[in-house]
Amino acid sequence: MSHEVPSRPWEKIATDNFTLRGKDYLVTVDYYCNYWEIYRLPNTNNASNTILKLESLCPLRHTRPSDQQQRQQTQAKYYNRSTKEPPSLSEGDVVRMKPFKRGDKSWPKAQVTARLVERSYTVEKENGALYRGNRQHLRKTSELPIESQNAIESLVSEQQPNAASASEKAVTTTTVTPSKSGAPATA
Repeated sequence: MSHEVPSRPWEKIATDNFTLRGKDYLVTVDYYCNYWEIYRLPNTNNASNTILKLESLCPLRHTRPSDQQQRQQTQAKYYNRSTKEPPSLSEGDVVRMKPFKRGDKSWPKAQVTARLVERSYTVEKENGALYRGNRQHLRKTSELPIESQNAIESLVSEQQPNAASASEKAVTTTTVTPSKSGAPATA
């Protein structure tokens, strides 16, 4: 995400030190108008030189043309148009986790156990392993929660009789013995 456009010059600046051909410099950039200034410093080993130089800057000496501000707002609009904050997850939501290994196509099922911070969640996989995941790596699904699915599977397995005992109950044995009259007799 891009930073917010400041409302006035020198409201937000960036600074950095660099060395060029053995000489030390301080560069400042005004976020409002993208104006750069470079100052030579006598000695960067002494932090007070940098601080004194920053304090000496006059904060209102540059103004930004309105077309520059319009262009920056247009850039921010186009940059931010495809960025959408995904809806937050709640405890108990069923999600699919992005695979850890490159090339792995399987998104394992998990369940949200807690929301830690704005976009960070603790999730529990079906095997009981706990993971911490960023919201961008979790996809909410409409699948049954892990506990509900496990309970249904155990109920189904309890209701289905053992295949061997069912076939044994269905089979009745009959013995046929020939009689002296020639007609079969059943026992």
